Amino acid sequence: LGSEYEADGNSNQARTVRMAIAKQQFGRFMPIWMAKEIDIKQKLRLYSGGVISVLSSGHETWKMDPKTQASLKGWNARCLSVITGREIADEHRHPTYNLDHALRARRLRWAGQLLRKEQDMRLPTQVIIALLQHDLDTENMERYSLLMDAPRFNNVEEAVEMAKDTHMWAKII
Repeated sequence: LGSEYEADGNSNQARTVRMAIAKQQFGRFMPIWMAKEIDIKQKLRLYSGGVISVLSSGHETWKMDPKTQASLKGWNARCLSVITGREIADEHRHPTYNLDHALRARRLRWAGQLLRKEQDMRLPTQVIIALLQHDLDTENMERYSLLMDAPRFNNVEEAVEMAKDTHMWAKII
């Protein structure tokens, strides 16, 4: 997935690096963020496509625990306050663009796409199936992985069948 890990398997460094790269990209758009004649809606579309797309590269591998979510929420609030002119605290409480929701929805959609592929046993699919089995074996209730928002399942086959129902799989978040 193009993500980097520390020797202990931690993905925090990869997230920190992506946030810094995305912040640089955000800075390149500063004239647009400051332009009064450009509508907020257009600026948010640019933010999503031009900045969040940079941030989210490899985010499927991040552990989305509360600490990570809080870090991303703060980062997002600081960026949004520049775009919207609202206070950082206001963007933190009621974000104009919900980064957590957007990233988690992308993760779940990607996992569902992999699981829906018939007879596809490439490495990413194998990893997701192993993750499903791991969650079952360990009764992992606090999943912060790629499948944290997946519907509850009793076995791997059931999870794959649920993923085939794209409407059910996508409604979770």
